[in-house]
Amino acid sequence: MLNPLFFTVCSLAEYPSALALGRSIHRQIPGAKFWIGLADRLERLPAHAPRPFPVADVEKIDLPDLAALTGRYTWLEFLHLTRPFFARYFLEIEPSTESLFFLGPECSFMAPPTAALTAFSTASIGLFPQRLTPPADPTRLPAERLVLNEGVYQGAAWALRRGPEAERFLTWWSARLHSTGFLNLCEGYGLDQLWFNLVPAFFEEVLCLREPGYGLSVVNADERQLVHSPSGWEVNDVPLVLVNWTGFDFRQRRWANYLTNRRTETEWDELAREYESNRPFDMNLSKLTPTFGRAYQPRRTPIGRYRITRPLRRIVAWIDRFQP
Repeated sequence: MLNPLFFTVCSLAEYPSALALGRSIHRQIPGAKFWIGLADRLERLPAHAPRPFPVADVEKIDLPDLAALTGRYTWLEFLHLTRPFFARYFLEIEPSTESLFFLGPECSFMAPPTAALTAFSTASIGLFPQRLTPPADPTRLPAERLVLNEGVYQGAAWALRRGPEAERFLTWWSARLHSTGFLNLCEGYGLDQLWFNLVPAFFEEVLCLREPGYGLSVVNADERQLVHSPSGWEVNDVPLVLVNWTGFDFRQRRWANYLTNRRTETEWDELAREYESNRPFDMNLSKLTPTFGRAYQPRRTPIGRYRITRPLRRIVAWIDRFQP
């Protein structure tokens, strides 16, 4: 995979993170092409927001039934379902590009992704697993059941090589997300990521790269020992290449509270500060309401019903943790 086109898809609120991602790509791969797909209207991006990278908004891509999708999906669901449509758009407008490398806006390169580019050079679809080892204590989170529920492979990092198999994959994936791009884990819907579980079975020339230096995230932080060595950042004695900061609490310098098996070493504080130093300020973009998609409205549970279901939830939780 020589000279791939890197791209991300972000909301207005995530635009500063997308800029930080682009800067990390140019630090590690000087001269690399990087596009930002904006799941909104470009005209809503304030004039004071820097634009060092080319930006394409959602109205540029071939997204059928845009008005209907806005009413059907939440902001988050709409954002994620646009990813395969942006992938196809970038392949169309960059005819000389032979491969794409997608990264979520909250990702950051810490070293050149040489191993991934080499490994994916002969693959039509490149994936990264969420975890590489079973957890030491399966009763604590993150555990295997969390990965099975949300997706075995990372939705925030994947690659494609132009060709019939990649086109077949994009056609299938975009159709599924267009019709069932929901976030409802109880019903088996996990945005764009959960569909990757089927990719190795449905498609040819799929490569899963098992490297601990790629995709350090909330799901696998417990299995990867972070160290700042004289030569740079390392995890499990190999160079740290790619970090996904989704789910990291930058105020408290730790992963989300629901994870009972999370790392809290001082190295995380240092790495987080390094990332923040390269991320532009908020620019008040987080206050802007997305144009497409509807606001998420959680269902309210009457207090009486909650009192009835509380003991049942305890029983279900005990069953989930039970090990025969």
